[in-house]
Amino acid sequence: MENLRRNVLLSLFLIVLMYIIGAIVYHNLEGWSFLDAVYFQTMTFTTVGYGDVVPVTDAGKVFTIVIAWLGISIGFFLLYNISAYRERVVDERLIHGFQDFGKKTGFFEKEKIHPRIPPPTIKKKAEKKKLGYMGIPPAMKVGKTKSKYK
Repeated sequence: MENLRRNVLLSLFLIVLMYIIGAIVYHNLEGWSFLDAVYFQTMTFTTVGYGDVVPVTDAGKVFTIVIAWLGISIGFFLLYNISAYRERVVDERLIHGFQDFGKKTGFFEKEKIHPRIPPPTIKKKAEKKKLGYMGIPPAMKVGKTKSKYK
C-alpha cells in the first residue's frame, strides 16, 4: 500500500512539474501568459485540443510534440495509479465494512444462509424441445438445409 501511495504522489509531482516547465518554456518561446500556457498544456494533456491557442515558432512546435507525449503518458500513469490505489484501499475498506456489518447483524450466520437450489433436471426429450434445450435448430445446421434459391 505504501508503494501505491508513493506512485500516486510521484505521478502528481510529475504532472505539476510538467506544468511548471511547460509554462516557463511557452512563456519564453511563444510569449504567452502563464495562464495561456497552462491552458494549452491542459488541452494537450487531455487530448482535447481546441486549437484556439497554438504554438507559432518551430521551437514551440517541437517542444509541444515532446511535452504532449510526456504529458499524456504521465496523465495515464496518474490515472492508473489512482485506480490501483482506489482498488486496493477503498475497496478493501468497503469489503471490511460489509463484513463487519454482516457479523454484527448476523447476516452471515450459516443457519440463515439457504443452500443453493440446483437447477431442475429435464429428462424427457419432449420437455427439452419445448423449453428450447435442443441446441442448434435443424434449419441452422450446415449441410442439412435446402436452399430455396437454386
